[in-house]
This record gives sequence, C-alpha cells and structure tokens, in this order.
Amino acid sequence: MNTEIPNSFETFLSGKVAFMFGYNYHLPSIRSRAPKLNLGIAPLPQISQDNPSNYANYWIESVSKKSAHQNEAWDFVLFATAKENVASYLNVTKRPTALKELLNTQTDDEDLYSTSVQTLTAKNWYQGKNQAATEEAVKEMIEQLPAAVDDRNFANIIKNAITKINQTTK
Repeated sequence: MNTEIPNSFETFLSGKVAFMFGYNYHLPSIRSRAPKLNLGIAPLPQISQDNPSNYANYWIESVSKKSAHQNEAWDFVLFATAKENVASYLNVTKRPTALKELLNTQTDDEDLYSTSVQTLTAKNWYQGKNQAATEEAVKEMIEQLPAAVDDRNFANIIKNAITKINQTTK
C-alpha cells in the first residue's frame, strides 16, 4: 500500500483513474465536487454470470435511547418506511429500495439501475460487532503485505487479520 497515493474516491474525482468501485451514495458527492466529470454507472463486473456476487451497504434508521422524543422519532421512522410512503422518499433521495416490489420502478433510472439489478445478489460479509476494529485490521493487513518476505510471512499477516476480525464477532 502506498500511503502517498490519494484514496480511490479522490483519485477518481481528479480524473487520474478511469473508474472506481463505489455505492449509490457516492453520486451526490461526485456530482457536486466534479460537476464536469463525464460519468457512467455500471453494475459490478462478475467472474461468473451464473453465480453473481455483490456487496451490500445498508443504511439503517434508528432512534437513540437518549432522545427526548423517542416516540415521535419512531413514529417518523415507521411513517417513512411504510410501503405507501417509501416510494416518494426514494424518488426524492435517489436511494435504492429495500422492497423487492419496488425494484422494477428503479431499473429505468440510470443512477439506480446498477443497484436495483444487483440487490437480489448482494451480501453483507461482515457480521460482527465492531466495524471500526475490522476496518483497522484490514488496513493493517494491507499495509503489512507489501513487506512480506516470503509465503509464510504473507500467511501470518493474513491469519493475524482474520484473528482480529473474528474477535469482533464474539
């Protein structure tokens, strides 16, 4: 890993790379920060069309226990996620649907097409309790791998990351 190279999002915005793997929520930032960027959106390339694999990114609504207005906040969450209300919310926010019956309504939208066709094959790989610790373990592994001098060292770096990640799932 070269820490002197900007992250993929910044590099894409600056036009130094031709593509990036991202999520639908990146679009507003891309369009506001690089309005002249000639942008196309496509589904994630697949190794096997018969067994596609995609990774989900979930946005979950919640209400803090410390909220002075918990009941009202939950009422709003229930209102906003009700089938009869969610379609108008999705149209305004340009967010992908979580409701299977609304998937067909998003396939004609260029910004949502990729997400809508990949929804049914999307998986969440991480099932643990500490996403930050997991991200740190993966980051450390990526930073250490280029210095691995042999296969054994390489394997130990990966095993160490797996151990750290597994500790967050207990």
